[in-house]
Amino acid sequence: MEFYKNGKSIILHKDIGESDEVFYNRDLFIINQTRLNNLEDLKRLKKIWSNYKYKNCKYSTNLIKIVTQMEKHMN
Repeated sequence: MEFYKNGKSIILHKDIGESDEVFYNRDLFIINQTRLNNLEDLKRLKKIWSNYKYKNCKYSTNLIKIVTQMEKHMN
């Protein structure tokens, strides 16, 4: 699926077994970041954010601070 925002375009794919809601929110997480400099890093962070938010996975406090700060940019 292709996402557009402020002249940016990104094509992302739904994970097997992933609900439409989680897929949509996970991809909004990426497209709403103010910088898309390193797409691979953003993809890793979106997966961490999604696992933390929807699957209650545990990560280091520092990593959770990073993704929750990034979450604030979601509109």
